[in-house]
Amino acid sequence: MTRRHAFTLVEILVVLLLMSLVTGTALALLRAIAGAREVTENQLDGEQQAMLAMRTITASLRNVYRPVTADDFLFEGVSLRTDPIPSGKLRFRAIDRRVIRAGQPESDVHELEFFVRSEGRRGVLVRRTDPTENPPPDGGGVIEPIAIGIEGLDVQYLDAGKWEDRWPDRLKRLPTAVSVRLIYRADATTGRLATVSRTVNFPYAKSTGGATGADGATGTGGSAE
Repeated sequence: MTRRHAFTLVEILVVLLLMSLVTGTALALLRAIAGAREVTENQLDGEQQAMLAMRTITASLRNVYRPVTADDFLFEGVSLRTDPIPSGKLRFRAIDRRVIRAGQPESDVHELEFFVRSEGRRGVLVRRTDPTENPPPDGGGVIEPIAIGIEGLDVQYLDAGKWEDRWPDRLKRLPTAVSVRLIYRADATTGRLATVSRTVNFPYAKSTGGATGADGATGTGGSAE
């Protein structure tokens, strides 16, 4: 005769308790992994946005427009705020062959302006591009977002061995170098900020018969036909 062993109530409770502990531990581990992955993705996205913004600004600075006469010169840096996060506005002309308004006459020298503006709870780096030269006070142009999560644009200008936090347009010349620092939202969840910076040098180069960019590209400054 075969005897069957039945589980006692205590044994069943012990098994249920062990299963609950294992299940709870597994769920906690999965939540931790998911949270770490989200944090990493947020950090990578913030860094990628900042690097995109930095490449856009520095590429334009390297093609800054150097006219033959000072009357046609434009390079201006303005400090908009210093607290809690420093931010400014950078405006200059650069050799730029992007088509801004298809089908309309455009110069190959564009007036560019970079600044940060708030959209909801996040900052956005924007670029204003004007493909035609408009007399003051008409700024004109097309505004487009470049990167989100950018909270500050801090620009310093090297002149006579000293760094300045602004560059008046009345100087009608380039600084020796420009240091660009972007303050960006490294983690959208915690709000942690980080920075990335680059320096663009403007070596002296005398224009002969035409305007050039900082990288040696030639521009006529005339309107496209």
